[in-house]
Amino acid sequence: MSGFIVSPYDRQRYIGSVCTVQPSAVEVNLPFASSPGSTHVAGYQLQRGQVGEFVVIEGEKHAVLGRLVETRLPERERLTVEPAREGNARPNPLGVVQLLTAIDPETGMALRGVPVSPRIGQHVFSAHPLLVKQVVAFGVTPESRRIQLATFPQARDTAVSLSPNHLFGRHCAVLGATGGGKSWTLARLVEEIVRLNGKAILFDATGEFRTQDSPAVTHVHLGGRRTAPDDNRRFLSFPYWQLTESDLFVLLRPSPGVQAPKLKEALRSLKIAHLVPALSGAGLIRKAGQQKQAFEQAVIEHGAVLNRPGAYFDIARLSNQIWEECVYPGGFGPQAMTHWGAATPNEQSACVTLQSRIESELASPGLQCLFDPRHLEPLPGVVETFLSDADQRVLRISLEFLSFEHNAREVVANAVGRYLLGLARDGKFLNM
Repeated sequence: MSGFIVSPYDRQRYIGSVCTVQPSAVEVNLPFASSPGSTHVAGYQLQRGQVGEFVVIEGEKHAVLGRLVETRLPERERLTVEPAREGNARPNPLGVVQLLTAIDPETGMALRGVPVSPRIGQHVFSAHPLLVKQVVAFGVTPESRRIQLATFPQARDTAVSLSPNHLFGRHCAVLGATGGGKSWTLARLVEEIVRLNGKAILFDATGEFRTQDSPAVTHVHLGGRRTAPDDNRRFLSFPYWQLTESDLFVLLRPSPGVQAPKLKEALRSLKIAHLVPALSGAGLIRKAGQQKQAFEQAVIEHGAVLNRPGAYFDIARLSNQIWEECVYPGGFGPQAMTHWGAATPNEQSACVTLQSRIESELASPGLQCLFDPRHLEPLPGVVETFLSDADQRVLRISLEFLSFEHNAREVVANAVGRYLLGLARDGKFLNM
């Protein structure tokens, strides 16, 4: 046990034994759980079977750290705790312990998962707060460079800190029921990032973090508009050409029969119209009866640009371009292979509802930050400025004014996240 700062198997902290083993949890006999109140051992509170208590299971090769998530009485004994109950029957509570990690007894370091499950009959001990602190805070990062996260409810003098690499160097989620402290935890993490001179981009879905008034926090909004001339809030756009084709399909909802293929072709045509203006007329690619070769050659030449977000096109012409796509794939006679055919009235009729939907979406005030970005700062530029400015620590992107229409909020959040992931893969975050 040389790796532990306190003994994990202190007999005074014994609370029960394993009676059932499952892949990720065990059931434990808790003979002291029905005793009123708690007690103290060496100045620390001993809960002896209270939900939320950290426990250590005495394994054959490793100590197993878990947390008590449920206590109960067997059905036949549920009345033994009633004050009016006659007799001397003692209740035999059971508890469910969620297995968290195994601990190497030589180093005191937490392992990945639980390599060997506990066995029936192995003893369970209430975990000493210093032992839990040792497992959570293991590492060589100086205390001044660690994230000061919290203290134990039953040991207020025992603080838990984490290395930033251990917390943010991998996937991390803050989970809990409503009112359980998720927002407080996130605010605490942001405060610690500022204290440690790091950087964070915070997506605020409801605007609850608007009160973060530190000079190190930059507040911007996606969606919404100024309500008065002296309104100094910053409203940003995420330009529609930064969305993927699948994002636009979610927003515009084409039917799978005729509308989806025509929308796909129209998006490609408008991008070609911007990349090769000589092929366009009034910003559109006219197809009915026109020659194919120059257009198809441009598609091949610009294939890499067409298949990734960021290729500009004029979405105001999308409805008209869909109309232009409603043609036969080939002409007649000698022009069958070299030219598009005439317009197809059936396809044009099938696309009328899609065209109406597109016009409605483009005019929606709630989607102005996507489809009409001309008078708004673009979010990508604001992010790049934030990353390069050493004095800015937190960029709060509020989504509270972004429309819920047609999953717009989810689409934009995913698109911005994808954009940030691209920056991370390009190494933009390495030297922050």
